[in-house]
Amino acid sequence: MPEQVGQAVARERLRARLVELRRLSGLSPEAVTSRTHWSLSKLNRIETGAVTVQPLDAQALLQIYGVHDPGEVTALTDLAITARRRQWWSGFQLEAEVRDFIAYEATAARITVYQALRIPDLLQTEAYARMALTAAAGKKPDDPGVQGALEFLQRRQAEVGARRPAIQAVLDGAVLERRVGGSRVMRAQLDRLVEVIGEGLVRIVVVPLRHGLIPGPGE
Repeated sequence: MPEQVGQAVARERLRARLVELRRLSGLSPEAVTSRTHWSLSKLNRIETGAVTVQPLDAQALLQIYGVHDPGEVTALTDLAITARRRQWWSGFQLEAEVRDFIAYEATAARITVYQALRIPDLLQTEAYARMALTAAAGKKPDDPGVQGALEFLQRRQAEVGARRPAIQAVLDGAVLERRVGGSRVMRAQLDRLVEVIGEGLVRIVVVPLRHGLIPGPGE
């Protein structure tokens, strides 16, 4: 059975292999574009991963690079198809960095996160998430932007929850003491953390405030 990969992995593997094959062929980017009649910027976007590759474009490049092995042609064409397959997050307006992150998260077997300010997104209750998003955006809870972000978060939680990857969350002690949305919201949120720990797939590590500063970015 062929290895199953997600959209992000397929896109990166195809990009890297196409760059490798061009270099092995000894062709310069200018030589390639003279044969494909593409602009240099299109080839550059393909090789840097700025765009996904059409399956027919991938096959055209393979011909130019002298790749005729049916197995490799099929494998790389399949990667192109997978990389362009519409995913659940396609219906949301996301920045490129967020889209790439979610694509990798969608196939991760283990997720590790560190948070110093709030409960990690994947572990938030709806009430906590709404108040956290409201504070971050500086808007009212019923603002369309807040509602859209909440819907995206809930869909993300549902998708990750369906796959049940192992999650480890490292929290600064202040996260549990910082009140978000009032005592009722916080109580429900803390109950949720106890619940997910009990389910066995989430491990939470808390760094107590008494430990003072710990090494991190910029240290």
